[in-house]
Formats: sequence, C-alpha cells, structure tokens
Amino acid sequence: MRSACLRWLGAQEEEDLPVLFLSGGGLSKEARFHFLACRPRMRLRSRGEIRGPGAVIEVLNAEGDPREEFPIETLPAFLGQWGGPQNQGTLGGEPLPQLPCFFGWVGYDYAWANEYGLPRLIPPLDHGIPEIHLALYDQVLVLDRQEAALYGPREICEEFLALSSEVPAPDFSLSLLSVPVTDLDKASYMEAVARIRRHCLEGDLFQADLSRRIQCRVGGSSAQVFSRLAKASPAPFSAFLSLGAGRAVLSASPEEYLRFEGSAVSTTPIKGTEPRGATPEEDARLRAKLLRSEKDLAELGMIVDLMRNDLGRLARAGSVEVRGFPSLMELPHVFHLFAEVRAELEEGLSPWELLLSAFPPGSIVGAPKPKALEILEGLERSRRGVYTGSIGWMDGFGKGRWNVAIRTLTYEGGE
Repeated sequence: MRSACLRWLGAQEEEDLPVLFLSGGGLSKEARFHFLACRPRMRLRSRGEIRGPGAVIEVLNAEGDPREEFPIETLPAFLGQWGGPQNQGTLGGEPLPQLPCFFGWVGYDYAWANEYGLPRLIPPLDHGIPEIHLALYDQVLVLDRQEAALYGPREICEEFLALSSEVPAPDFSLSLLSVPVTDLDKASYMEAVARIRRHCLEGDLFQADLSRRIQCRVGGSSAQVFSRLAKASPAPFSAFLSLGAGRAVLSASPEEYLRFEGSAVSTTPIKGTEPRGATPEEDARLRAKLLRSEKDLAELGMIVDLMRNDLGRLARAGSVEVRGFPSLMELPHVFHLFAEVRAELEEGLSPWELLLSAFPPGSIVGAPKPKALEILEGLERSRRGVYTGSIGWMDGFGKGRWNVAIRTLTYEGGE
C-alpha cells in the first residue's frame, strides 16, 4: 500500500499541491491510515516575519491569487469559522477527517507570535517556504492499512486504483550533487553544548534541544526524495506537502504532538533513545537498558510535566492526566521512551486555539520553554522554519492530528 501511495504522489502535478500523509512502519493504532489529497480550494500562508503583533496571514484562492489578508493574532478565529457541529466520524475507533479539511504546517518560529516577547537574533531564512501553510481540501482519499480498503469519492478511488497498476514503481535511488554542509561545525556545536550545560548547572535550564541546519543539492524530485525517505525511515507520522514551483516539505516523524477528538486532546512526548540491536537478544538488552535509564526517565518526566502545563492552560480544570509513563516505542532503527498526556478542552475553546497557544512542541525546545527558546536563539545559526514545528490536519468538527516536525526536510529547486 505504501508503494501505491508513492506511485500516486509521483503521478501528481506539483501545481495541484498534492498532500500525502503516510503511516509508515508497523501497523498500529498510530499508523493505520494514509491520507491523500490535491487541488485545495483555498490556502493560507504567513507573509513577512512572525514576531508578535504585526505579522500577516495571506489568503489565496484555488488559483493561488491573493484574496485577503488579516493579522496573525486573529488566525485561530479565522480557522475556527470553518467549524460545524461535532461529527463522530470514525473508523475502527480512529478519528478521520471530515470535509473540508485543512492540511499543512505551523513552523517553529510561530513561538514568536505568542507571549514570550523574546528577541530575534537569527536573520530570516532566505527561501520560499513560508512559516505557516494551511490548505483547505474538499476531497480526501483515505487508505485503511488494516482492512486494505479505500474511502473517498468514487472518481478519486478509481483514479488511485488505475495509477496503482499503471504507474511505474517509485525509484528509491538518489544522488547527492554537493557535499552536505552545516551552519554549525563540530567544534562550534560542541561549544554550544558546553554553554547549554553551564546554563543547566547555573539553574537557568533543565534542558535545551540544540539543532543545526544541513544543506545539500540532490539529483531527484521532491517526490523521489520523499520516496527514499519513506523507505529508509518509515514512521507513523510521515508527510509530504507540495507548494508547487519545485518546493515541498517532507517529514518522517515518529512523534505525535497533538490529537484532537472533539473536546478531548492528547499529546505523546518522546524522550530517550537507544539503537536497535542486531539480534533479538541484543534488542531485549537495549530495551531493558532504556527502561531503567535514570537520565532518560528524568528527561521524559520533565517534558511530560511541561506538556501537562501547556495543555492545562486551556484545559478544563482537573481534566489533565498522564497515562503509560513510561512506555516503549519500537521503530525500525531505534527504541524511544514516551508517555501520553490527556485533557479536555475548556468549553467554548477551539482545537486551533490550543494548538497555537501551546506552540512550539516542548519536547524539541527544552524547559523552562521560554528560557530555552531564548538561549537557543543565541546559539543556533539558522532559523528552524518548518523544522520542529508541527505538520498535520484539522477539520471543522473538532478532529485533527499533528506531528512534531522532526526528521524533516524542506526542498526547493533540488536543494
């Protein structure tokens, strides 16, 4: 089924802005459905720098022409107008998108639209990938891995089935046309790590998640790159979103940020990692090592507490609870520790309000979150953009699923 989805993706015109949300890896509750869509009726994108009041959201029509714009602080209200009465549309107990449905991303730098009031020291990225991109699709094809079934308009289902047999299998080969370069060499990176450790020892931080940008040119389209990524790193929250004109966002994330089902919301932060072993016996040893790691359990506890606070700000009093601490996630190459935090939205609040107010995901910033954001802004060399923001979908009936945009690439003109 994965190859059929990748065949479909390779056959689409990029100007139709195809979207593929791919549930990779083993079949599970988190990785049961694939979603495919193209030709949105409308899209929203951020324009200019996101830095408190003054940033602008631009609305484009189906042809990509500007239609209107509004200040970024009214984004939740604009998105909320596409709502409707709660619809319990599910399949096998899983929430499925009702139509129309937004697919897209909110980048890490949306943090500067929130209340932190932090300085910006890193200059904006010089590329055509906006910080926010949300496209409204009227038709979505759903593939159920468990039942080997398709759900969607008959015409789209028939087109998909025809492509599955007619289009050649995706080419997983990929060539690098330049040596990968980073904005933070090893010596500079290790010095930044040392500075973060000093902040921890001095009581400014419990943790900060340092990152760096790696850039190269590749011989292949964005769909080919995603096909390779999906094969090499299958993950339950993988996603491909085209912007047209040779631009796309590609993700192979194993981490769910937020799941909305009406008034119910949950988050599944991941902390702690061990590689997979070469044998079942070695796997068992590494599994046990991770589950008793004092450092990793402390790290998970810290982020779970942070996410409890983030959800608690807009949750119904007394509704926040932690489940499955710690749990073990098994991926093809690594083990992770995780836990689930659940809550109920305060009456009258929309999922969009919680998603945006809790931004960015705490598991990839650090704690305390505002201080970690401030310190990382002084240590990192490039803005993160989409990376460590969130990619997902949200319909107008209170349902949505959003990943933590790790293991994520931006693609523009072969770079």
